[in-house]
Amino acid sequence: MTEILRHRTAIGRGGELSLPVRAAVEAGLLTDANTFFDYGCGRGEDLKLLERQGVSGQGWDPNFRPDETRAEADVVNLGYVINVIEDAEERVEAIQKAWSLTKGLLVVAGRLTMDARRLEAEEFRDGVRTSRKTFQKFYLQSELKEWIGTVLGEVPVAVAPGIFFVFRDEEERQAYLFRRYPRRRLTPRISQSEARFESNRELLQPLLDFLEENARLPGEREAAPFEAIAEEFGSLKRAFALIRRVTGSETWDSFRELRMDDLRLQFAMDRFRGRGRFSDLPASLQLDVREFFGSYKRACEESDELLFTTGDMDAIEAAMSQSPIGKRTGSALYIHVSALDDLPVLLRAYEGCARAFIGDLVESDVIKLHRGTPRVSYLAYPDFDADPHPRCEESFLVKLGAREISYRSYSESANPPILHRKEEFLRLEDERRERFAKLTTQEERWGLYEEPERIGTMKGWTEVLTEKQAVFRGRRLVRVKP
Repeated sequence: MTEILRHRTAIGRGGELSLPVRAAVEAGLLTDANTFFDYGCGRGEDLKLLERQGVSGQGWDPNFRPDETRAEADVVNLGYVINVIEDAEERVEAIQKAWSLTKGLLVVAGRLTMDARRLEAEEFRDGVRTSRKTFQKFYLQSELKEWIGTVLGEVPVAVAPGIFFVFRDEEERQAYLFRRYPRRRLTPRISQSEARFESNRELLQPLLDFLEENARLPGEREAAPFEAIAEEFGSLKRAFALIRRVTGSETWDSFRELRMDDLRLQFAMDRFRGRGRFSDLPASLQLDVREFFGSYKRACEESDELLFTTGDMDAIEAAMSQSPIGKRTGSALYIHVSALDDLPVLLRAYEGCARAFIGDLVESDVIKLHRGTPRVSYLAYPDFDADPHPRCEESFLVKLGAREISYRSYSESANPPILHRKEEFLRLEDERRERFAKLTTQEERWGLYEEPERIGTMKGWTEVLTEKQAVFRGRRLVRVKP
């Protein structure tokens, strides 16, 4: 009989929370107000770290804590457990047991095929047996999602590569999904002065804040904080009429259309995760639907049309050509993650299709929207701000057609990709643009961009700098003697 030593898969992480537990914390779903249970907790490192943060937790592990009670909790973690169980039926039993303990959120994590790089192992059952006599089952992202959904009969939400959330309550799932696409806050400019507006400006500010975020008046259940405004002006509609007059009607028409784009995007992405009923939506979102679309059916129809168009690469190409931001190359449009919301809504949906598949927690600084083929890359440039020409550390490539993720690390590469013209990656209002553009102008004047095909990697860029007798002193470009 082949020996499998499961306990050897329990590893220390140097005082850091595991990725799945960290995902729940960063999403605001695991706080000191929640109870927590770690199913397959290993040596209990997550429990100790959470205790320091005031989170009450318990854990069970067949090797390290076999006598602990398996207790119900608001949040249950099944982190990298299913991938170390060599018996397929036992895997099913493990996730079903963890789900039975879950009152609110189940976090499930498993290792992906891209984690199998350089692993010394031999085929064993439906996975591999490693040189340390441990078992590993590696999944495709789509395979793991489908397995979780089939076994539990619930729709899992991708949070990161190999990490999924499963919600007990549908309304909580919907609320989480819509928080992933924050509303764009729009600030109107006061284009003219009016005595009544100026004299009531402080009173009107809460209503202005609400309008900037929602692009509509408060509903009946939202109106309580604005009673003083309604009393002063006779109604909130009259107060808004004054605001429109002072700020310009076209401003609010534009805000309205942008808010509708945000909603179309949210409902389009929700199609991937199983769109809920209208009654499952948060109350404020129900008001949005009625205000901007008239009916939930109409909102879904327009969102489906947007989602369908993301598969039309000619339409994607046209949207890239019209985008006011981003660095365009022959193969892609590159943007900084901070500029994502400023893209045309079709490109936001195009990227959203990849994000719905890979999850939100991929750490990236630059997003590459491929042209001609449905692919999106997430690129990590940790020194984007500080380094004039930052180097790429790692990349995740999402192949939308094949529903696959591939990973590449450049951390040990002697010739990684680097960036130029950093200002083009940013939104138009970004204060960094001016500083980055000054350096670009200098580099153009020195002839450093004359052969763009050479300078995309560290080696070629270094060669060009040497030829042009240029060197960087911090962020400054200076001449050196030959």
